Amino acid sequence: MRPDKQAAYVPFDPVSKRTGATLQDATGKTFHATKGMPAVILALCNPDDAMRTAVESQVTALAVKGMTAPMIIALALLDDLPITTIAFDHAKAAPQPVKWDMPRVFLISSVLGIASVVESIFLLFLGKELYGLDAAHIQTMMLFSSRCRH
Repeated sequence: MRPDKQAAYVPFDPVSKRTGATLQDATGKTFHATKGMPAVILALCNPDDAMRTAVESQVTALAVKGMTAPMIIALALLDDLPITTIAFDHAKAAPQPVKWDMPRVFLISSVLGIASVVESIFLLFLGKELYGLDAAHIQTMMLFSSRCRH
């Protein structure tokens, strides 16, 4: 079947762990396509025990390979090099030890902490009241916002 039109689309849902689409050809014949977590897709197929065992063993074999050593090295380099670049500065060392202005440090950290809490409460309000999201989607949104600080 050569799909001519996408009749429906379901975006990835972190709760159901899958996404899908309904496609139509020129004659109107429909075809459903989905992708997602292997266990979820396998459950949709209603496999017999032999098929379930074969698929699960293949998924396990692929999972065992996991991240190879070169992948871990590349990840470490790609993560550490930008951080090292950002952290390196050309500041000259002071001849005498620098005394921290703790009241100023406390004030700035308090303001930033309160701003972060206000932002989180605002995102919770947006997700729950304005967009009507369920708890799982709100958790994903909150996690994403906490990991993407400006």
